[in-house]
Amino acid sequence: FFQHAKTGDLMSRATNDLGAVREFLGMGVLLIVDTLVTITTCLVLMVIIDARLTLLALIPMPLVSVLVAKIGRTIRSLFAKVQIHLSQMSSLVQESFAGIRLVQAYVREEGEEQRFQRVNQDYFRRNLQLTRTTGFFYPLLGFILGISAVIALWMGGREVIAGRMSLGSLV
Repeated sequence: FFQHAKTGDLMSRATNDLGAVREFLGMGVLLIVDTLVTITTCLVLMVIIDARLTLLALIPMPLVSVLVAKIGRTIRSLFAKVQIHLSQMSSLVQESFAGIRLVQAYVREEGEEQRFQRVNQDYFRRNLQLTRTTGFFYPLLGFILGISAVIALWMGGREVIAGRMSLGSLV
């Protein structure tokens, strides 16, 4: 593997991929376990307090699942493309440094600079596309989850006003 892989690709993997794995294993696993315990506990308690209100509050959740699946796939694809371009850019820089004497001997500095500029602009464009996609996804996700909270507060508030539920149960 190391004989066939470019140095820039190896450097890219060492810096970005290892950082992503470390972040996942650190906070990612903790968040997954915490979320599973919290969601399970909350759902059980919500059903015990008021099953109808729980079902109403969960109406937007299938939309969240579809959204996460669809846009999540797009984000993963864009992230992979960004990683590939970072690898290409790292390889280009490493090759330029390794062959700096040849570049200077044949007066190719300007050509190398333009080549790096093209690769860098493509990397920037792809990274910006990834940022725009995630910047659209998370607020939309928050909005849909907010709809669930509005349903719970609206319908639960009506139940409290009608005297069919206590304020403490709603809270």
